Amino acid sequence: MLESLAAVRRAWTALGAGDAETRAAYEQESSALNLRNLKIVLPIFLCLHALLLTAIHNAPTPTPEHVAWIAWLGRIEAVFVPLTIGLLIVTHAWRSPRAGLVLGEATATMGILGTALMSANVQRIQPNQNAFTVLLLGVGLILRVRPAVYVTNALGGAAIVGYGIAHFLRDPGFLGVQVVVLATVLALALAMFFGTRFLRLRDVATRRQVERLNASLEERVASQVEKITEHAKEIEQLNEQLNQQVKERSRELSMALARLAEEHQALAPGTVLGGRVEIQARIGEGGMGAVYRARDLVTSGAVAVKVVQAGSVNELDGLYRFLREAQALASLTHPAIVRSFHVDVADDGRLFQIMELVAGETLQAWLDREGPLRVPTAARLGAVLADALANAHAAGVVHRDVKPANVMLTSVSPGIKLLDFGVSKLRDARAAHGRTDGNVIGTPEFLSPEQIGDPANVGDRADVYALGLVLYLSLSGRPPYDTVSARSWLVAHVVQPPESIGAVVKDIDPDVASTVMACLRKAPEERPSAADVARSLAACADRLGCAALESLWRPGSRPPDRPSPEPPITGVQRAETPGRRTLKVMR
Repeated sequence: MLESLAAVRRAWTALGAGDAETRAAYEQESSALNLRNLKIVLPIFLCLHALLLTAIHNAPTPTPEHVAWIAWLGRIEAVFVPLTIGLLIVTHAWRSPRAGLVLGEATATMGILGTALMSANVQRIQPNQNAFTVLLLGVGLILRVRPAVYVTNALGGAAIVGYGIAHFLRDPGFLGVQVVVLATVLALALAMFFGTRFLRLRDVATRRQVERLNASLEERVASQVEKITEHAKEIEQLNEQLNQQVKERSRELSMALARLAEEHQALAPGTVLGGRVEIQARIGEGGMGAVYRARDLVTSGAVAVKVVQAGSVNELDGLYRFLREAQALASLTHPAIVRSFHVDVADDGRLFQIMELVAGETLQAWLDREGPLRVPTAARLGAVLADALANAHAAGVVHRDVKPANVMLTSVSPGIKLLDFGVSKLRDARAAHGRTDGNVIGTPEFLSPEQIGDPANVGDRADVYALGLVLYLSLSGRPPYDTVSARSWLVAHVVQPPESIGAVVKDIDPDVASTVMACLRKAPEERPSAADVARSLAACADRLGCAALESLWRPGSRPPDRPSPEPPITGVQRAETPGRRTLKVMR
């Protein structure tokens, strides 16, 4: 029972005017709608009046009743037409927000009462209520007026028509029928008016509810976005603080370089450095020290530790490069770049760096054992490696020693890790140390022309040149220059044009070939950026249907249909070959 009463109350509220906000929105919408409709309806009314006046002028008058009907119709039109013209003028001139409501109600009043007078007058010659019926129903549908105005006009018009029926019709049979018709028309018009108003109000209320809901959702989303943005800023600030702490710590560590001049033996298993890592086994040598497998005492995880060893401790430049590597890696977060966790000085003065331990083998070892890569595989490898270099370049880091021995192939996404930033150059390194490094640093087979001619001003395009050499070797099994000695390598990089990869590798994709050769241009400004190379090769790899790179290096997984390599004529040997001597050229 209570629910039924509540439903009746809601319906009655909607039939009336709804809440204050809904009523205001409904009136604003009604005013604009009335103005648009009146500019169309009023000219139509004038045309109908003109036709009616023409018909009156030409109508025959066979009886006195017809004469009286035409006379009164002319009087009604004499008032009705000027009023319609005036309303039309005001409709185009009035700019008030409520103009549509006032003019709509004025037009409704004039139309209903004027048509009622016409219908009452026509009863002189025949029982007809068509004009009043059409106007009464049309006003309720076309114009939006207040219920009180419509009901008053409807009752007033019905009373006028009813008076005409009672006064002019003498036949009781016709009189009763016309009264019933009039009452039916009145009831139907009122029901249609209130039903239409109810639906319109409900539509406005629904739209307002949806708008409020959307506004609430937008506010909540904006609040969540703001919180996420604040958290992101906090995380970014924390990262900057951590990076700054690493850089500051690196600068502080440079004060301890003088303590590293004494000789040190290889670290035995079980040795603990800086109370942080426990040495387990030696796994290789880098450009400035030995690399060990170790256990991180903080996380208990396996890590790699690079330790500055005897022989390099006497070279202050090498120690500075070691610290610059730590700074460089601390600012890089690309998944294809080995991560750096910590840099410190042990109690005995050893400078060490804790890095991510990568399981796999170098690209150099793979090429020595398996031979050249298939074109799709080489394109995918080049795309990932170029993307890693682009990330480093964006952070202001130039690797300066990109070669197959520094590319580790892994079975973990994205399939490779770029190692050994030991000769990397931060773009502001000279300003930071107050000196100019004029040394030619790197592996001769993979030096760029500018590293040989102007090593103090090496930019990121040097890494692009080395990337082109790596891709050329990976695709063909040989370098683009026919030379073996260190001196001839330097001359070849500067003056000798590279042999076209298309002439060496049969059926190579032309887009891959053009990208590789573009990387080998002598002038740095003519080479593409690492980001451009990454996009180009990624598109080629996708088009050639290459699978994810990490799936190709898993045990027992080899790319099918490997091309038969020609006998390599290169000075690049297997990275793990005992006794291999890496050529470092110093000016």
